[in-house]
Amino acid sequence: MEGRIPPHSIEAEKSVLGAALLSKDALFDVVEVVKPEDFYDANHKEIFKAMLDLHRKNSPVDALTVSEELKKKLYDDQYKLFMDDRYTIGSDTIPAGMLCHPRGFGSFARIIAYMRERNVPVEYIVKKLTSMPAEMYRLEGRGVLKAGMKADICLMDYENVKDQATFEDPRQRATGVEALYINGLPALEHGNITGILAGHALRRGEK
Repeated sequence: MEGRIPPHSIEAEKSVLGAALLSKDALFDVVEVVKPEDFYDANHKEIFKAMLDLHRKNSPVDALTVSEELKKKLYDDQYKLFMDDRYTIGSDTIPAGMLCHPRGFGSFARIIAYMRERNVPVEYIVKKLTSMPAEMYRLEGRGVLKAGMKADICLMDYENVKDQATFEDPRQRATGVEALYINGLPALEHGNITGILAGHALRRGEK
């Protein structure tokens, strides 16, 4: 019936997954009778799918291999979204305060590095991070380098761009970024922050 939650037990699902991870015999028993659709919790369903994929490839099934399989699937999903022109990239982090998230200093560098490893053309990566979102959000005068446009420029050593920020040290700056100009003024030069704050928040459609 619509709107009703089917009978389920989160603890039972955890026990099934835990047993299958710890015992090969238990894994064989579980895969014979359980299907991913039998799990109510969406995370449990994805974990079991990863376990099934490893099992079918005759690969070891344990906490480490399942974690790597889930990470691989996540990256595959991110790649598919990146290559879809309906999607662009953004980050909602605030790079200030005691609990700064590492994506504040590493989001775009990580995207560049990951898509570079996937052999995505550099022209498409740059377009995806500049002109495409500017057009999508109607940020007039931004997103491309030409006369009359705002001079928002990133100078980078493309092959060496890579995020370095971690949860332990979230303010580590990415490698490979040589300079950054906002509205024509240097925010970063020779890898060092200048302290010049030439940018401001933009609303959709704002110049």
